[in-house]
Amino acid sequence: ILVVSRNKLGLSVHLLLKTGSCAGGEGFHAGIGCGADHFSLSDLCARALRIWRKSKKKLLLKPFDTRQDMTLKDFLNTGDRFAAGCGARLVEISPGTATAMMEVTAGHLNAGGVCQGGAIFTLADLVFAALVNQRENLTFAINSTIYYHVSARAGDTLRAEGRLSCDHHRIPSAEVSVTNQEGIRIATFTGQAYTGRQGVGFDSLQ
Repeated sequence: ILVVSRNKLGLSVHLLLKTGSCAGGEGFHAGIGCGADHFSLSDLCARALRIWRKSKKKLLLKPFDTRQDMTLKDFLNTGDRFAAGCGARLVEISPGTATAMMEVTAGHLNAGGVCQGGAIFTLADLVFAALVNQRENLTFAINSTIYYHVSARAGDTLRAEGRLSCDHHRIPSAEVSVTNQEGIRIATFTGQAYTGRQGVGFDSLQ
């Protein structure tokens, strides 16, 4: 949206952008403006666009209600409601690594009496999200694969540990290993993600 206004300095043009909702439904915005009497309206519009394109922040969008004390761990544990509903929870995040835990209950079992593969995938995917979202902008999976080695059963405590395998600024990739309380590998997850221009509202990793 281009907003044109006049003040004692002359015409001023502001370039405003608003995106759709994100986790929690927050709106996002960014703006830039310039103005002077001797510029025409078209000159001002072109100048505003040039300034925006050259911005070092490259349109880093921030939520209106960004909490300065929000960590990435909080952001994902509270924002990923599906993972929370499955009982998956991040317990540790550090640069390039992350860990999550999940207790297998009767509610996780499939018709065969073992843990549903989708529940294990959700646990691994939560760790993947913690790995690829450690930069300033929101990042989503574009490709993921999981291999199931051994079944998990009710009463098992699953631990998913992951690390970045490629910390690319636009298309990062990571690998996550899921084990049970005895250290037996249950599954191996690999994935690639795409980093967009929408900012993530967190102040630190954990």
